[in-house]
Amino acid sequence: MLLSELLKNIDGCEVRGDASVDVRDIAYDSRKVSDGSCFVAIDGNNIDGNKFAEDGIGRGACAVISEQMIGSGS
Repeated sequence: MLLSELLKNIDGCEVRGDASVDVRDIAYDSRKVSDGSCFVAIDGNNIDGNKFAEDGIGRGACAVISEQMIGSGS
């Protein structure tokens, strides 16, 4: 499914990059990301998934969904 299709009903969503990428899988654990996965970085109670966004990209994530700007340090 295209990333644009996955995000079409999310208000206030901003896409930076190509929204026409094909998403094959969704993962919130960067260790489970494979080529074509969309990594969802969740800021949890104990662990901030945003810290693993680069790892997810390195494992083949075609997209990262986050409330933060990845690489912004915020």
